[in-house]
Amino acid sequence: HIVRTIIRIILGDKVPCDINPGIDGKRPARRRQPQQLRPASRAHLKAYEAALSKVLEGIFLAATSADEATIEAVCFHQNGGPVIQHLCDCLPLLGDSTKVANAFIGRLLFWNSSEGGEGAKSAQEYFEELLKDRKGSHLVEKLLTVAPASAFGDMYTKGMRGKLGELSFHPVANYPVQKLLSHLKDRGQAQLCFDELKDNIKDMFQRNRLGVVWRLCEACGRLKTRQREMMKALRSALIPSSDSNEGGGGNMSMIEILLSYGDYEYQQRRREGGETVKKPYINVMGTAIAQAIINTFEGKFAQQIARGLLSFPPSTMTFVACDRSGSRVIDAVFASVSIAVKPKQKLVDLLLGNFVALGTSTYGSFCAQRCYAAANTDRKRQIAQELVAGERKLAATQSGRILLSKCRVDKFKRQQTEWESDLTQQQRKLELFSDFFEGGG
Repeated sequence: HIVRTIIRIILGDKVPCDINPGIDGKRPARRRQPQQLRPASRAHLKAYEAALSKVLEGIFLAATSADEATIEAVCFHQNGGPVIQHLCDCLPLLGDSTKVANAFIGRLLFWNSSEGGEGAKSAQEYFEELLKDRKGSHLVEKLLTVAPASAFGDMYTKGMRGKLGELSFHPVANYPVQKLLSHLKDRGQAQLCFDELKDNIKDMFQRNRLGVVWRLCEACGRLKTRQREMMKALRSALIPSSDSNEGGGGNMSMIEILLSYGDYEYQQRRREGGETVKKPYINVMGTAIAQAIINTFEGKFAQQIARGLLSFPPSTMTFVACDRSGSRVIDAVFASVSIAVKPKQKLVDLLLGNFVALGTSTYGSFCAQRCYAAANTDRKRQIAQELVAGERKLAATQSGRILLSKCRVDKFKRQQTEWESDLTQQQRKLELFSDFFEGGG
């Protein structure tokens, strides 16, 4: 803990020096008086930084010059592992940081090991043990985060390539796989990872490994590769093969199945047709996958998600808009420049009649503001009329009062003509700037 504190100081973190322990010495007292510290002179700061630099070099020297048995013991230790993770954060502070980082990571993972004799474990076996260990996996995640391109490539090709499917289903190793996917460096790596994992996507849904699917979606979107194949794999995993239509049975779309994944009772009732009284359980990872498609995939795939949202029953859509995670999907649709205006207006129509319910919800209020901003003048008028009718109920909550203010409901009641004139002027300005930027200035 002392070494970790020293490293955090080197990184610039402030260590509290005004701690006033409680009666038992463990719980802090309720009130703490801030301690006034005299600012250090520039000469003192320079000497302080030089001393810390020497301390950091000494820590690195001790970590890298130790024998392999000691390094292995530290990497697997519940207190030693975090020290190594903090050291990884210090790599950019060293001179020639890329070279030092490659050497440091290579030493920790024994890629160029000359120690050991007959019967000793290989570097690949040691790395796999780290991946599957609850403490060692955290170190691997940190190494994947800070590794330069060459060290990252070694970790992928020597330790994980060809094993991604197996590791993705492991209760611990799936997290380093997610970290690997989120830090892929180029299209080639993304293509190799997708080709290795694509046949496992359906099983990942069934075995609750949606985090890996999410990171794989993000990688395909960020690096602009395998997007069509990813959408096809998602549809194959979510929609039974017996259902030939895109909706996936009944009147459910792929996005509705994705957002409510795991709530089989709701999905069964929806497949039987019609609206259900039961509200779905919103799958957090399902919403993350949907946002990755909307935000990073090509426009035509984002359009598919937007069209799929229109198949939701109005009451279900309102519930999704008020949900902590579900509302982010709707926000992403309205914020996307890849999605046309028409689907956005239809989405506003789907929520009309429920804006009072949205306004009284913390998350629904933000979604209602997005809807209002995207709506045309006629729909804005309908929203304002609806808010006026429920003004008393909205004024009783903070989120409702904010919504009333953002939609300028007070002015709509007193001066509706001027309210509409302001909207018209705003619309003209938006169209003018839109033509200006499209014409290249």
